[in-house]
Amino acid sequence: ISNGSIVLDSKRIRLAKVKQISELVFGIILTEGINRQVRRMAENQGYRVLDLERVRIGDIRDRTLGKGKWRYLTKTEILSIE
Repeated sequence: ISNGSIVLDSKRIRLAKVKQISELVFGIILTEGINRQVRRMAENQGYRVLDLERVRIGDIRDRTLGKGKWRYLTKTEILSIE
């Protein structure tokens, strides 16, 4: 997954940083997001994703936000993604 040799939708995807956290848990940092990319990359390597959690987008994190909930971004957050 981290060597950049995976092709999805006829496009070679950019490198992903992969860190093994425990036997069955990995942290993956993407530099681009293609539809269902993590699941498809894992499947391509013979793995199956059972649970997936987005931790942040860029520098924006919000651990207190419930599932299916949303909030407005602050001005600082907006500037960080521009």
